Amino acid sequence: MEDTLVAIKIPGWSASTKKQLRTTPKLYLFDNGVANARRGELSVPVRESTTRFGDLYEGMVVQEMIRANDYLNLDLKFSYWRTNNDMEVDIIVSRGAGQPLAAIEIRSSKTPERKEFHGLEAFKTDYPTVPQYCICRVDRAYTTDQGIEVKPHHELVDLLNEISN
Repeated sequence: MEDTLVAIKIPGWSASTKKQLRTTPKLYLFDNGVANARRGELSVPVRESTTRFGDLYEGMVVQEMIRANDYLNLDLKFSYWRTNNDMEVDIIVSRGAGQPLAAIEIRSSKTPERKEFHGLEAFKTDYPTVPQYCICRVDRAYTTDQGIEVKPHHELVDLLNEISN
């Protein structure tokens, strides 16, 4: 599916020397309409605050990251980070193996809560200097008490440009 550009594979981050990580790749279809058709849910309304809505939102953000990275020739690499006890960060941005450039959590919420940042907090124990972000449906950017920069998804391209410099 990846060879025919129907799917995008995001590998697991495997550069951690401190933790045992899961590295099975995540697969995102190139378009949410295809994902809905594959599930037989083309005519099923998408309701906010459902797992399906969150999955579709995450897929849309990942698709936009991949497209912006390619279009702008940023040469960023994307992976995800998940421990064996299921702490997860949706996207780790890097230039390859070694030190990550940023950790990004994707949330479909308009008001993400602190409990939604447990993965970022766990990641910070291994990588305390790596900037942390949350892309979500907020109206404007702000920084949490934990130092996580929460940004609306329409600022995604600017964020990727900032990370790549």
